[in-house]
Amino acid sequence: MKSAVIITVYKRYKYIDEALNSVLSQSVKPDQIIIVADNPKTLNKSINATVIEADYPQYGKMIFEAVNALRDDIDVVYFLDDDDMFHEDKIKYINKIFEKRRDIVTVHNARELVDENGNQLNLTYDIPFEVLVNRNNFRKISHQYPLGLGNNSSYSIRREFLEEIKKALAI
Repeated sequence: MKSAVIITVYKRYKYIDEALNSVLSQSVKPDQIIIVADNPKTLNKSINATVIEADYPQYGKMIFEAVNALRDDIDVVYFLDDDDMFHEDKIKYINKIFEKRRDIVTVHNARELVDENGNQLNLTYDIPFEVLVNRNNFRKISHQYPLGLGNNSSYSIRREFLEEIKKALAI
């Protein structure tokens, strides 16, 4: 299963190296990294990534710019915001879910909130540890969580479903 990570950056470069390192340190490496940034000149040039300049804050527009740059062989797409980090086994863990369950189209996984020093914040939020979404429960989950399931870095999606969404939105 081939995977890509889409990293979005808009005027927050303070943590981008940590975000990138969390992707590069994965126990299963992504096959493609795409960085969509308002100022790509500030990025580390030694990273093997597709870089797209996007000098606007619209997250959805940034994502769909990145989708257009995905290699044809990519099966699963992971999203990462500039100020977030992946657990070292995230891709390995989520890929296993997608491999085992062909009906799953998107996964929202748990997250830990930390402060700038890495100390865990004891904030509670009404989102389950993990949500597996298939075509049958997609609408139900959308209604149950109308504001989404948390931050974008907790989402991963099958490429084919992402393409369907893009086509439905006529982007």
